Amino acid sequence: MFHSFVRKIPLVLLLILIPSSSALAAAYPDVDYNHPFLRGIVGMTNDKLINGYEDKTFHPDDGISRIEALKIILKSADVSLAPAQLIVPPVPAQDLARPTKKSIGFPDVPLDTWYAPYVNTGEQLEIIHGYEDGLFRPQNKVTRVESYKMLFRAFKALSDAPVEGEDWFTPYVNYALQHNLANYGDNPLLDLNNPHSLITRAEFTDLAFRMRNISPLISASRFNEGLYPEVKIAVASVDVQKYGISTTDKRLASTDKHYRLVPGTKVYMYTAMNFEEALAIVKATFQKNITVKGIELSQDNYAAGAYPFSKAVWQSPFEKTGLTYEQWYAMKVTSMIEEGYLKDKVL
Repeated sequence: MFHSFVRKIPLVLLLILIPSSSALAAAYPDVDYNHPFLRGIVGMTNDKLINGYEDKTFHPDDGISRIEALKIILKSADVSLAPAQLIVPPVPAQDLARPTKKSIGFPDVPLDTWYAPYVNTGEQLEIIHGYEDGLFRPQNKVTRVESYKMLFRAFKALSDAPVEGEDWFTPYVNYALQHNLANYGDNPLLDLNNPHSLITRAEFTDLAFRMRNISPLISASRFNEGLYPEVKIAVASVDVQKYGISTTDKRLASTDKHYRLVPGTKVYMYTAMNFEEALAIVKATFQKNITVKGIELSQDNYAAGAYPFSKAVWQSPFEKTGLTYEQWYAMKVTSMIEEGYLKDKVL
């Protein structure tokens, strides 16, 4: 399934796309320019509060482990780490001869692990707790409501305990809803029918960024979208000769997301997968540009029925340009705006 180039983007999420050799590129190759949590990821990366994997990817849609989440939380809240301390319960005399692996209070958190200071600090501040069996389970994936609880406690945003008859997570869910932290634009993130659903790395990172930039001590505080960093995506250095070539080899096409099926045929064409690549092709091949205004207006036109294409065709290759229909029309609308033929209206 290929990435869509444009979609209806809420105003709060508009990216400022200004090609520049010094412009900030999207931090990770697997986080596309129109990813809903791009700005939070970029903001946290800029602040050196997160980083990707060794291969430079971010895995935005993967789950996040308890220890990964705790590390991000403590760094985001500017919490100083307490040294890992040995806390071992009394050992029965008959067990003294048994070899023991020193831990900080959780049998599955050895004292010599890199994350022991994080766990020790998180426990001291009552940000995290172990399970009923006494284990911490550092690699367990975190749910959305667990994320709310850890973040709100770390930022001292909430200390309310649930009232009698409530679930433990009710105060955290209510706080998230009241402070615009449980939704993103028009997209609800919290399913109250399934509050224990897992949170993704991207959503958690963005949530931590939001918490870092609100004032939880003020009861009326709400997240301010204006705090998101400006994102500038540089023109990628791509071999434009690749784009527009076609193949009938389905196996070859399945190995590269750039290949898209031409409707009604068995032909696959190599096309731009995202804004960076499309912009490089447009500038190199057509000496033209694509702007946010052009993207918005072309998408409005499509939604209004100005272009008689199905969604499948709209996202498929346009002739031999190396662009999809939506990328092509975004370029054409941009040109018409620049030449004064179009204003801010649907065709």
